[in-house]
Amino acid sequence: MVRKRRMSAKIFGYLLSLLLLSVFTAQLLFAADVFNSDKHIKTGLNCESCHGAAKVAAGAEVGMAKCLSCHGPYEKLAKRTETMTRNPHTSPHYLDCNVCHHGHSADKNDCDRCHGK
Repeated sequence: MVRKRRMSAKIFGYLLSLLLLSVFTAQLLFAADVFNSDKHIKTGLNCESCHGAAKVAAGAEVGMAKCLSCHGPYEKLAKRTETMTRNPHTSPHYLDCNVCHHGHSADKNDCDRCHGK
């Protein structure tokens, strides 16, 4: 009888370990930064840091000058993304940051709209 309890406790321990491992793995996989705003908040910035106001209208964009004041100049961005197949920061179109980068929704590759994949 004691042996059965020990075996049951061992199995329960293994199952509990597997459950905790799967929860931890799911947190790692799904807790990644989804939007640019998440990344900025993790570095200690708040809404006002980028938008200039604590209360911001829905859909309000951040001006390109503000983006470049932290991430720029544009040449520096091109260097950081030089390993991309088609480097968007060397584009002759010189697009506004907001065309591809969206603070509160997923980024999109606007190049593919005309150039294809």
